[in-house]
Amino acid sequence: MAVTDTTAVTVARREPGGSRSARRLRREGNVPGVVYGGGEDPVAFQVDARVLRQALAHGGAVIELSIDGAG
Repeated sequence: MAVTDTTAVTVARREPGGSRSARRLRREGNVPGVVYGGGEDPVAFQVDARVLRQALAHGGAVIELSIDGAG
């Protein structure tokens, strides 16, 4: 099995909102997202679109999120 490179991406926590706030974030060059699972409450975040695009540029990308630098 091939070794998969892990890319670390730091994202910023955000207040959950509807489609209006998501459109505003996208206009500003950010991508809204939510992390679910692990027995924890969902965490809404935003990440710079260029950073995310670069992290996803390679097939089979594994991304390690660091939310507000907390890991």
